Formats: sequence, structure tokens, C-alpha cells
Amino acid sequence: MQELLNECKKAYEERDYSGLEQVCNRILEKDKKNEIALGYKIFSLAWLEKNEEVLECADYAIRLYPDNFMFYFEKAEMLLWAFDDVDGAIETYEKGLSLVDDFDEHWFSVDNIVYALYKKADQLMQSGSFKSAIDIYDRILFYRPSEFKALDSIESIVKEQDIDYEASRNYEKSLDLRKRARKRAEKIEDCLNGIEIGEYGEEYINGFCEFKDYSSLDEYIRDLIICLMESYPYRSEDHARSLVKCNMDYIRSSYEHKEPVAYCSIEVGYCCG
Repeated sequence: MQELLNECKKAYEERDYSGLEQVCNRILEKDKKNEIALGYKIFSLAWLEKNEEVLECADYAIRLYPDNFMFYFEKAEMLLWAFDDVDGAIETYEKGLSLVDDFDEHWFSVDNIVYALYKKADQLMQSGSFKSAIDIYDRILFYRPSEFKALDSIESIVKEQDIDYEASRNYEKSLDLRKRARKRAEKIEDCLNGIEIGEYGEEYINGFCEFKDYSSLDEYIRDLIICLMESYPYRSEDHARSLVKCNMDYIRSSYEHKEPVAYCSIEVGYCCG
């Protein structure tokens, strides 16, 4: 059996999905409850676009292993993207996510359920079911408290439809998070406003490959702004400053670990264009 499981792993790593399905079938002929083989088979069927078989296999796996969240995620993804079954996808994702401790570790599935919940909210808004839409937006905040678009939507509906709304725990948590995010953004803005670029030459730029003896984070940021502009000539100073603004945590960590500005600028520039 272990030899067949090793074949599964090899086929998976080589992206041989037809071969993977065949090996899984051989394993399941001998052990129809093999959890590993079921997982591999569902994955292979999805890549082979055997959508109905994915659902059948996932349902079977869930009956056998109701605590395996991955089986729920595989089924929910198929319902959402292949069958456009928003309600079914939401229900299945919620069952899977109820089995995990940290939503951040399963960001892909959270992304998908948030997408599905937005679609559901749109449907409810179009039908005039405003209170139900608020409940859906609130559910989005449960899975992703920083989804301020959902927070804004709740506030907009309550105001425009004059709905008597009692703020939920999810809403309050997201509201507090937004307030703190805005205060932090203001501090970052003040920090950047206090940094002047001034004049610099080519010799100065060449020194960015080494970590300088900076006396403060502000000096590091000044060099980073210059590096972002010089490395990508189409970037203006305002553009470079905006990149710094949205990557401040990473930049602060780079500064604390004495990472050369040139290396930091590659990460910041690549991630944000």
C-alpha cells in the first residue's frame, strides 16, 4: 500500500493528474476508505474537470471523515466555480471553516467564501431583502474583520433604508479595526510628510546595496524612496511614497534586520508594481 501511496505522491508532484487518478483507483479498490487516496483523487478529478465526480467523491469522503476540512473545501470550490451554486458553496465552506482554528492559515478558502457571500448579498439587495443582506455582510466581517467594504455596505443600508440596526460583535470588531487602521495611516502619512528627498548623485545610489549606518527609520525610508524611483524610472516620487505607505510593516522589519535598501526596494516594487 505504501508503494502505491508513493506513486500517488510522485504523480501529484509531476502534475500527472490522469496517472494520479488511476493510482488512487487502484488504492481504493483495496481500501475504499483510504483517506489519503480520497484526497488525491478529488484533487485529480478537479484538475481533469470531472466536476460531477468531484462532488460524488467529496460527499463520500465527508461521510467517512466529517472532521477533515479539506474535503469540504474541495467540494465548496467546485460548487462555487463550476456550478455557480452560491448557497451550496457558502454552506459547505462554513462547515469546513468551522473545523479550523485560524482563518488566516486558510486564506484561499476565506477568499472564496467572502466572494460567495458578496454574490449572495448582491442577490438580496436586488430583491430588496435589506436586513438579510446586512446579515450576509456581517458574516463577511466574521471571516474577515478587515473587509471594510462590507462594513461600509452595512452603514450605507442602515442609513439609506432607515433600518433599526443593533451592531453585532463582528461589526464592532471591524469598526474598531478600521479606526485603528485610519489612525495608523495618519501616523504613516505624517512620517512620510516629514521626509524630504533633497539632492543625491549616482555614487550615493550605488551605496544602496549595503546597509548604511542609519540613525533612524526615516533615513532608511528616504533612501528607499530614492531607490524605488531610480530602479523604476517611470515612477514618480508620489508613486514611490505610496508604495512605502502600504508596505510599512515590511519596511520596518527590513530596517530592523539591516536589509540593504536595494533588496527591500525589489520586494516592495515587485509586490505593488
